[in-house]
Amino acid sequence: MGGGGRARAERVAVLPDDEAWLAARAGDAVRSPVDRGWLAVVGGACGGAGASTLATALAVATAARGDGVLLVDADPWGGGLDLLLGAEDAEGLRWPALAGVRGRPAGDALLAALPEAAGVHVLAAARDDPAPVPAEALAAVVEAARGCGLPVVVDLPRGTGPDAVAEAVLAEADLAVLVVPARLRAASAARSLVARGPWSAARVVLRSVPGGLSAAEVAAVTGSPVLAELGHDRGAPSRGERGEPPHVAPRSPLGALTRLLLGELARPGRAA
Repeated sequence: MGGGGRARAERVAVLPDDEAWLAARAGDAVRSPVDRGWLAVVGGACGGAGASTLATALAVATAARGDGVLLVDADPWGGGLDLLLGAEDAEGLRWPALAGVRGRPAGDALLAALPEAAGVHVLAAARDDPAPVPAEALAAVVEAARGCGLPVVVDLPRGTGPDAVAEAVLAEADLAVLVVPARLRAASAARSLVARGPWSAARVVLRSVPGGLSAAEVAAVTGSPVLAELGHDRGAPSRGERGEPPHVAPRSPLGALTRLLLGELARPGRAA
């Protein structure tokens, strides 16, 4: 009775009808592990690091390759990642509607219920009703998408330490990226995150700032090598204000960085 109750509860939460639920469940059952999508987690060492922009850019770059992708907003007070995609008015569910999801919801039906823009499915925070994202719901949503073969990018709240939400996704991540502005305080904050806990395996991305620390100096402060530098993109702020997705053309700073990250995710043995 308990198991049946859980199955029905998750179906009511995200699925349109019994037929779709059964079909998606059957599809999940026959997929092999090699069909699972990869999981990338992006966070910032401090506020304003640019982690949300990078997470969105990575999702957009993935979609540009013709692949589906799910972008998950784990910061309920960040204003909503749908804004960075220009999808704030798009129909679909936001976090409060899915906060009760547990177990293994049907991935295909879940994705169909979310807003989509620039080829990216996005589960964003709700600006009118912000509330903490339950770790169990976050893990269930991520597993649902990966189980139907979709890559997932999760944007964690800035400076997230060893809490349940971070642990829910970082333990399963194929790639964790910590964005560190080239400032001493930001690098010091990053050191406390990578020294122990769920961020210990994260790769450091340095965001250049005028007069800031060098990559070697940030590596020395954080105790972790710098994977890459994100150069200044003069057009990024204005695109964000206009609700335009991040620019990921090959010669753009975000385009170069997302290509490198996708290469990391494609390395044998790293992503499923």
